[in-house]
Amino acid sequence: MKNFIKENFIAIIFFAILVGFGIYQIYDFDRVSMETDLSSADSIIECLRKYEKSNPGICDEMLKMHEEAKKGPDFYNMSFTVINKFSMNTYVMFFVISIPVLYNVCRIFRNKHLIYELTRENYKKFKRSFFKKAYLSSMILALSILVVFIITIIYCKGFSTNSIIAEGSLGGQIKYSMSPIFYIFTVLYRVFVAGIIYTNFSLIVARKNHNFYIANILSYLLFIGTEAVLEGLGDYIFYEFFHIDSMIIFINMINVFNLNLGKGIVALYLPLTIILIVTSIIVYLKYRNKEKLIIDCEKNG
Repeated sequence: MKNFIKENFIAIIFFAILVGFGIYQIYDFDRVSMETDLSSADSIIECLRKYEKSNPGICDEMLKMHEEAKKGPDFYNMSFTVINKFSMNTYVMFFVISIPVLYNVCRIFRNKHLIYELTRENYKKFKRSFFKKAYLSSMILALSILVVFIITIIYCKGFSTNSIIAEGSLGGQIKYSMSPIFYIFTVLYRVFVAGIIYTNFSLIVARKNHNFYIANILSYLLFIGTEAVLEGLGDYIFYEFFHIDSMIIFINMINVFNLNLGKGIVALYLPLTIILIVTSIIVYLKYRNKEKLIIDCEKNG
């Protein structure tokens, strides 16, 4: 356990920060909801006082909404609002993954730990252990979102719903199109895949550059550059091969929290899965040659 904490202390800190951020957003949602309820009650009293004799029916809709709100928080509304807060920090999320990944990877390569390890075990065994440690950090984001979902479910006493959230809104589309379990699975799948993709970009750069700070910057630039290229060519590629147009928003690797249903459920899975496969193949090819990797490690002073 000590070794695990020592090797992954940065990942553990980031995980704690993300969970803390999620808990705060749940608290903030509850606070805003309570303030809204109080304001709604005052508005209803004022409405009844004003129209009680002339037109009391005008306040019925307000009363209905207030009664719905008193039933408790809507699971979809709360979880969607909290997850949306994460999406406002999407450009930071790459570093949440890359920093703990590259901290360990660059330490292994720069301090020539690789050469020492290969005197004790074969390259295949080393790679298995190496990638296991690297991809473990890719779980940070998905695990933190899972914890946030669990807390939201506990707070909402299950998958409770009410009619306050509008069907035409993005949150409403998700509510009326996905079961709670499928909704949670879709979010976690996209976040999990994104974490592996971010790790792949970090590993691709770290193969040649073993400086922790430079590798982080170059990984991010490669990621952003690839994102720009994919968004530029995305419509053409998907139209030519899959006969699907207007796919730019679904190819986005940055805001994986966006669950736009404009192209159906498949569009939420297919683009990211293809990017995952392609980047994983590149990582495999980059780390295939043991001799070249050893030579690059030996160049470190």
